[in-house]
Amino acid sequence: GVLNALNAIGCQAHSLETRRMLHTKLMIFDNQKIVIGSHNLTQNAFTTNEEASCLFVIPKDDNQFVKYFNNLWEV
Repeated sequence: GVLNALNAIGCQAHSLETRRMLHTKLMIFDNQKIVIGSHNLTQNAFTTNEEASCLFVIPKDDNQFVKYFNNLWEV
């Protein structure tokens, strides 16, 4: 699946095991580049669906998205 493919190329990809619905699509690069939006990582999301995602560059020292992610993973 997608997680195995991402991990195979050196990404640290995880699946959150929870009964609650986590609908956030969040990717973090170098603790400062943030991609967040509606995209699932599927072919349809990139070829058929109407999706929207945004790229933000936020300083590493106070990146709330990194804090959010780390809180989810209890890092």
